[in-house]
Amino acid sequence: MIRRAWLVTTVVAAASVVAPRAAGAQSWQGQALCAASQLSVCFSVTVTQGPSNTLTMTVVNTGTAGSLFTVGLFNAGWTPGTWSLESATRNGGTTGNDNANWSEGTQSLNNALDWGVVKANDASAALGVGESIVFVIEFTPDFNIDANTGLAWHAGALQVSEKCITGTTGDNACVPQVVPEPISMLLLGTGLAGLGGVGALRRRRKGFDVESA
Repeated sequence: MIRRAWLVTTVVAAASVVAPRAAGAQSWQGQALCAASQLSVCFSVTVTQGPSNTLTMTVVNTGTAGSLFTVGLFNAGWTPGTWSLESATRNGGTTGNDNANWSEGTQSLNNALDWGVVKANDASAALGVGESIVFVIEFTPDFNIDANTGLAWHAGALQVSEKCITGTTGDNACVPQVVPEPISMLLLGTGLAGLGGVGALRRRRKGFDVESA
């Protein structure tokens, strides 16, 4: 009975860890978000604030297709002002400062994007699969990140334009890419192994009882 209770506890614990986490404020932060119409196009965006009116935005192309052309944030509480791209560092600085290939955005993705960094040069300037880039942006007035701040990106893949806008539905919706953490897989494996062990033990006992009868 004790073994059975331990097994049930282990399997339930594994399932609870593997299950997607509840969405919270800025649930898009650091999460791989994919285009609903082309799930192979995915990007992860993390934004940190400070000092003062400065934002640092880290973008990683986590998909298997597509190149980033535009990325930005929108916030209903922001008073439009001016902003400038201070730096753009690609791939951890191994390829130097990439400012010349990016600029302050003028695009508005479905009128949702308050501001965005856009590709300024040819297609080779876009953020390709497996690449990362860190943008440092200064605002006047400040752009405050809060629970209502949304994310939008625009990419190209296989001659198709892909968009991802948080808080929307349909073709432009963002789809989180749920990847189980290593500890989740370990617990799940432990639970399944326990199930297999209990089955083998029952078969062995059953066979013993038949032979001794």
